[in-house]
Amino acid sequence: MNSQYLKVTNAVALYLEDCLAREQSFRTIEGKSSTLNQFVRYCDSNGISDISLITLSQLEGYRRFLIKQVKPNGEMLDISTRRNKLTHVRVFFRRLYELEYLENNPADKFLVPKRPRRLPEGILSPEELEAIFQQTELYGPKGVRDKVVLEMYYASGMRRAELAGLAVFDVDTVKDLVRIRNGKGRKDRIVPIAKRTSEMVTCYLNTIRPKLSSIASGDTLFLNDRSTPFTPQQLSSLVRKYVTYAGVRRKGACNLYRHTAATQMLENGADIRIIQEQLGHADISTTQVYTHVTNKQLVETYQRTHPAALNGK
Repeated sequence: MNSQYLKVTNAVALYLEDCLAREQSFRTIEGKSSTLNQFVRYCDSNGISDISLITLSQLEGYRRFLIKQVKPNGEMLDISTRRNKLTHVRVFFRRLYELEYLENNPADKFLVPKRPRRLPEGILSPEELEAIFQQTELYGPKGVRDKVVLEMYYASGMRRAELAGLAVFDVDTVKDLVRIRNGKGRKDRIVPIAKRTSEMVTCYLNTIRPKLSSIASGDTLFLNDRSTPFTPQQLSSLVRKYVTYAGVRRKGACNLYRHTAATQMLENGADIRIIQEQLGHADISTTQVYTHVTNKQLVETYQRTHPAALNGK
């Protein structure tokens, strides 16, 4: 198909339809739509209306544009965000070329920044965990629900969207297992949870959920104050509230529990591939970041051999 007179905005619409036809998840398509529409606005502001007019030089101009972008809080975009935006643009052009909407792929030689390898920012200590859990006791029945939410995060290490999507029948309180359906990459997995977690879920189901449920609740396990499923954003706000009330000065919310679970499992001798399965990581390299957080052997060797450590004794 000739790309002449195919407007950039129409090309994005065609691409997103293709993503939908290939059964990519709603969250993935939503993210692509947001970043590609920013690219459309950049093209409009530079007088580029037709997709065939875009060159490698103009893509490099978009890279420079993103480096100067500022978030609402006044901070510059970090490298991970810029990489994500540029990757979506590169894949967009590659797919248009594959579908023969383009005679040439201007992004063929367009490079994106390497993915930065960053350590998890927040790992909760046992004392901090207990302090956070204690805060829920001040909020009556809803506090009981909130404590089970926190417990499920800690026991399973699941993502917030995964927890929001849990149904009543996903938790096997006899075998102490939880089925996570349609996780990242649309993959299902079954992970173990602690016996105490199963007991807390059973208590919640018997005493709290019936008071919260309505016809709008469906089979959703955890219900918000309006008797509907939590959104991921609501879960972040809920978790962050208790972290703040406990006086714990650490960044993050739901991922604090995910990182803490992975770190503590590793410290207690879990194999890295078992942790990969628990967390639902597609790539083992994503899980290996925890080895840099909790390398006890490195610390012990340093204390035993480094002159600065030895002289301080």
